[in-house]
Amino acid sequence: MMAVGATGLLVSLAAALTAARLLPMTLTVMPQIPTYHRSGMAIFMAHLLAMTSWAIAVREFPQLVPEDRRPYFLGFGLVCWGVCIPGTALGYLLAGHVPGPLTLSLV
Repeated sequence: MMAVGATGLLVSLAAALTAARLLPMTLTVMPQIPTYHRSGMAIFMAHLLAMTSWAIAVREFPQLVPEDRRPYFLGFGLVCWGVCIPGTALGYLLAGHVPGPLTLSLV
């Protein structure tokens, strides 16, 4: 957005609106983690929340003992990050070497 001349305020507003879609997912997952596990770690765990980790948590948490939910969510979320971040970096680095039609099909 800044490349086309949008102000910092508009960019911040767009980022906030995009992130707001994760709030309902956070509000459904975090109460399922016992309160004695929700310390400063809860803020970190909220950053691991994405569509994939939310869907798995909603599906798997009812079958898990409450004490096992935090380690399960942390492990799954960190694996997702561990795959997605290098994949994003690799995609960014390879984007200039991929033929145009294939690039458009990946968008």
